[in-house]
Amino acid sequence: MQSGGRHLSCLPTHSITWAADAIVWDLARQHHCLIMPKEHVNPRTLFPSVPHGFSQIVVASGRKTAFISGQTAWDAQKRIIGGVSLLEQARQALRNVQAAIEATGGTLKDVVALRIYIVNYQAESAKAVGSALREGPEELT
Repeated sequence: MQSGGRHLSCLPTHSITWAADAIVWDLARQHHCLIMPKEHVNPRTLFPSVPHGFSQIVVASGRKTAFISGQTAWDAQKRIIGGVSLLEQARQALRNVQAAIEATGGTLKDVVALRIYIVNYQAESAKAVGSALREGPEELT
């Protein structure tokens, strides 16, 4: 969605954009889910970022905001997953983000921003992390 409307991402389909709030709230009640409406704004005065996987601005409103601590490639037993493979480490870190957001009642579609730090960054690092980010949640599990 470029701007306006609401996202309802807790339904069993892809995000559905609705213009009428009444429909959104009715569907949310039927599916027993909380929603955090998000407006994606991409002004023509800024470069087109959507093809790169993000919006220039996201305005979120709702009843709950969660701030998740930095996630790494550790599993629940504090073992590093992925060895020296940055791709596998990124996948594990994103699985951890997914587990954290789901623990709050949300989904990865509710995430507004990610900040990624890479130790000893090199150009190929971006490819590995970008690949993990483009994979859907089903490939992460």
